[in-house]
Amino acid sequence: MTGLPPRAFRLSFHGPCVPLEFLASEEHEAARRAAGTVRPTAVALRALIDTGANLTGIRVGTLAALGVRPTGTRPFRIADGSRLEAPVYLGRLRFQGGVVIPTSAAEFLREDSDVSCIIGRDILAHGRLVYDGRAGVCGLTLRGVEIPLEEPPPLP
Repeated sequence: MTGLPPRAFRLSFHGPCVPLEFLASEEHEAARRAAGTVRPTAVALRALIDTGANLTGIRVGTLAALGVRPTGTRPFRIADGSRLEAPVYLGRLRFQGGVVIPTSAAEFLREDSDVSCIIGRDILAHGRLVYDGRAGVCGLTLRGVEIPLEEPPPLP
């Protein structure tokens, strides 16, 4: 990898965040339309890029407004080393710039978490993340589209 994507983000202590939306899976949306069910179609999220996560994580209770149901559960070991069983939801992440990527998101982030989503390697595999610690910059491109990054929330 050479160079950084245009408008690279200057890093802060925690790392970059990405504004995005979680959408129900296409199958769920089709069933909803066929049934005439009216619900919000997307939930706005603020996601922290986490290269140590193997899949997307969502804050507990965030997806209730969409009316989606978990497809099952999965065991996880989270950053503090503890283990838990978390519900998993099929859906799609929509990024600024129109990039939409299907995902299996696990609902395990605490309700008091300062971000509502963690983007893991399942999503990062669709693009290029450039992290230059010496220069203190980061850039993200997914499916050839530069994704705007923003500063993470301050420490409580």
